[in-house]
Amino acid sequence: MAAAPTLLLSLSDVARVARVQRPVVSMWRSRSRASTSPFPAAVERRRGQELFAADAVARWLSDTGRGNNPTAAQDAAGFSAALSPSFTELTALLTLRSLVDEPLTGWEPADILDMADEVDPDDEFLYSELEAAGDQLTELSTAVDQIVEASFAPVAAFERLMTDRFRTGADGFARTAMAPALAELAALTSVAMADSTGATNFVEATPGGSDLLAALIDVLGETADAVLDTDAAPLAGTREWDGAAVRLSRRRLRVLTAHNDNLRTTAQHSEGTAPRMLLAQFPGPAAPDMTEADILSAVDELALSLNGPDAALVIAPATLLVGSLPRDLESQRSQTLRMGRLRAAVRLPSGLALAKARQPIAAWVLGAEQGQVPIAERRTMIADLSAHRLGPAERQDLVSDLVASLGTLRDVRGHAFRFARVAPTSSLLAEGGSLTDGAIRRGPPVADLDRQRAADILVQAEASLHAFQSAPAIQSDVGITLAPGSETPASWITLGELLDAGAVTVLPGTRLGEDELRTSPDGLPVWQPDTVRCGGRSPRARISLMDVASSHPSARLTEPGDVVLLTGSRPAACVDEEGAAVVRFPVRALRLAPDSCLVPTVLAQDLAAASGPWRKWRVRRFEPRTGAEMSAVLARLDAARRELTSRLSQLDDVTTLIVSGVTSGAVHATPLTEGTD
Repeated sequence: MAAAPTLLLSLSDVARVARVQRPVVSMWRSRSRASTSPFPAAVERRRGQELFAADAVARWLSDTGRGNNPTAAQDAAGFSAALSPSFTELTALLTLRSLVDEPLTGWEPADILDMADEVDPDDEFLYSELEAAGDQLTELSTAVDQIVEASFAPVAAFERLMTDRFRTGADGFARTAMAPALAELAALTSVAMADSTGATNFVEATPGGSDLLAALIDVLGETADAVLDTDAAPLAGTREWDGAAVRLSRRRLRVLTAHNDNLRTTAQHSEGTAPRMLLAQFPGPAAPDMTEADILSAVDELALSLNGPDAALVIAPATLLVGSLPRDLESQRSQTLRMGRLRAAVRLPSGLALAKARQPIAAWVLGAEQGQVPIAERRTMIADLSAHRLGPAERQDLVSDLVASLGTLRDVRGHAFRFARVAPTSSLLAEGGSLTDGAIRRGPPVADLDRQRAADILVQAEASLHAFQSAPAIQSDVGITLAPGSETPASWITLGELLDAGAVTVLPGTRLGEDELRTSPDGLPVWQPDTVRCGGRSPRARISLMDVASSHPSARLTEPGDVVLLTGSRPAACVDEEGAAVVRFPVRALRLAPDSCLVPTVLAQDLAAASGPWRKWRVRRFEPRTGAEMSAVLARLDAARRELTSRLSQLDDVTTLIVSGVTSGAVHATPLTEGTD
């Protein structure tokens, strides 16, 4: 059997393995030169970067006790894959290992190719890559098993490989990478749009893309059935994409869905009458150098490919989707607008394109044709969020606005838009230029205000202003003192060990039907996946106590201090401060024993940052006294935070009511002069 290949780490990788800052590693290296345990010497230099043997670094960290990671020896392999020159072969082998669900070490190349032929008989995503590796398959398979062992699961190993590829490789994936907030927004919007249209087939039309579907899989969880199409099939007939990037995206989707029984992938463009939900980002990894004309043509082709009930979400540079354009490009964009499918155009906040932080991004929502609606009566939702922070609450409200744009004209008029106004489509076509110049960034449009309610508006504004001004001032002292610590760090322990010891108890989620949930303030609050992801800050659905007692007698309600947890490829966790809530599957709750020495807030942070099988997730545990004091300190800080948040919310209400009242003529606001009581 061939020896395992040398896995390499850069100094930045060493810092990540040891869980320290990058300068700390340089300090270790310089100060240990004259000691009896010098830092390992570099074994290779690649593109001016020194690389070190992962096993030597792991031994050095273990022997010297450096760093904050007691399992550095086991984790080192997981951080070395990015520096391997065999990135393509490693992703192919990781995919094969995930699909066959067994280690590959010890298999001969011919046996590995036989397995590859069984899982990929039509050579759609991995067989060619493994065939080209030849005799290297044996040692690469050993490396793959080491990487998986360090990451606890093929999914986590593959995603780490993709993340590191963005960091070290100047390829299409790195150049077109989007911020996690944008991917999550697209996924939440797509799921909500699919619920509105009845679609269960999701198609990513990004050339060689998989980020949108990866985020979508996390949002769908383990219960919602869906079919995922991995190809940019609507566009493939007119343009040559980078085939390697397309095949990599197929491999990624196979790994992400390998053990999700509710998800099915296909590499064939789905036809038929069933509604589809299309997602697209331009440019994509398979064509990062698309010109402006190419992007507009691709968006036009995507719109043309939509069948009657289909919907689409398109993400592209804001200059093309909503900005002012030269005459030739303006004409090209207008051609797409005249189809009657554009329902919403939104300029998003900056910083959502990782490789081009200053490039503004925009989104289009495309819906069913409006052929039966006269063009003079067609409406398009426009919004400009360039000055907003895209936090969880803002994302939720924007999703609500975008989904509302898919409804009928009556539905649109009945929706209270937070960020947008509804503009006549004909005016957007006639005026040209920026599509979002007329967007109102906060408050309802003036035209939508009912002047008959002038007295009510004034009363609401006065009441809101009085509530804000009469609230007690925020105390600057939160009642915390700081002093040098005992230098005794928290210990690390796996969640499985805590469960076995009885320090933590799992409360399984309850399977609730959509018809059981309500939006009224009555009943018990419900922890759902979206609620956990936003930390409980968004409005929660509720369920009748009688329904819980009659239909779900085994359901257990949360208690204050329980940690609600969502597992998956991107876990999320937060603390239930109030309790008396129902946990909806696949969310579950963790109840901490009084003597567990765990701090709920810290536990939630550790769980949200974990990866791999959830019983192997490592969390921090404190000494009894330290844990009790930490809990009290965090409680005071959280109380101060809630008070500040409440005051900011009150101030927002005052601002909105005054702006609405003054613009409608119902209120006259005057600043007080100094010295006026």
